[in-house]
Amino acid sequence: MSSQFYRHVDSPVVYDLCSRREIVERMRQLYGDDLMLWSTKFWEKVPGTTEVPWHQHYHHVLVDPPVTLTAWIALTDVTVENGAMELIPGSHDEVIPEVESPPNKSFQHMADPDEFSTDDTRRMEIDAGEAFIFDERTLHRSFENTSEDRRRLALTMRVTVPFASFDPKGVGGDEENEFTTAMMLSGTNTVGKNRTIDPPTSAD
Repeated sequence: MSSQFYRHVDSPVVYDLCSRREIVERMRQLYGDDLMLWSTKFWEKVPGTTEVPWHQHYHHVLVDPPVTLTAWIALTDVTVENGAMELIPGSHDEVIPEVESPPNKSFQHMADPDEFSTDDTRRMEIDAGEAFIFDERTLHRSFENTSEDRRRLALTMRVTVPFASFDPKGVGGDEENEFTTAMMLSGTNTVGKNRTIDPPTSAD
């Protein structure tokens, strides 16, 4: 397993961070009591890393239907200079089509700039230990890291609900792969579409 992806499966420290009451309670307010953690990823942005263009997770998430919340947790202080995120409030109201990105962007596709406005954006400059939550339709991007020596490090955790199917093929296997990263954060797996695993313990 890559040290960058899915560390909630084998790291009690990562799982404990994802299951913090402050995060889970806010997600429960949005999606209800039954919450399933299906993905985590560390994002490192070292000096010189290019901009991530505007996009929506809707087009890329590995759940069906594509219903997911992301908590973006800062592990270092985050400023525009070292690559802060930027969001567009209200953009979750519609799905924006994608187009091919210019060659100087870090993603191959991006939201069509002719289909939305950037007149009202929020630059998410936050301190280490702070977090924010957004859904699969929220338009977001990140600035390039123009600092000389300040990396930006964050952990993202993605949560869905039991009626959405988690796709294990996205973890690097095929249809026969039984590996899953899904585990309950809150409530119960009421629908039973997904096989879940137990959180890691210090003995693992």
